[in-house]
Amino acid sequence: MSWDVYLIRTKNNTEPYDRIADEDMIPFTRKEVVDEIVSLAEELELQATDLDTKFPHLRGNGWTIEFCFWEEEPYDTVELQVRGIHNPTEVFAGLKKYLQARIFDMHGGKYIEDGQESGFEDWKSFTEKVVTSVATCNDEGK
Repeated sequence: MSWDVYLIRTKNNTEPYDRIADEDMIPFTRKEVVDEIVSLAEELELQATDLDTKFPHLRGNGWTIEFCFWEEEPYDTVELQVRGIHNPTEVFAGLKKYLQARIFDMHGGKYIEDGQESGFEDWKSFTEKVVTSVATCNDEGK
């Protein structure tokens, strides 16, 4: 299971998610996103792997972000699948700053703003309940 968020960049970066017009999108290139993954890995002492695939990863202490390049370039959005026990807020801040983008939290249904609550804690709580439930079912099935 992952916490899914999306990198989005528009001409003025202020529109509500459901009101972004196609002509206002500023697409990403794979190269610019991968370059930023490498830059953040160096700056924050993280591990960048699988850089030559459709799904490069950035790993930190207690979390992993998988960058999903599903289609052909250019990319209107880039899906980030976050897994782990910590919210990678420093990475999000760097991505937003250097790519001049916003990050939309699919779980919470809103943009992630610096210093504000995101949907990460709700997602983490949900996944912990699922894991506990599965473990209980497995124990009962023995």
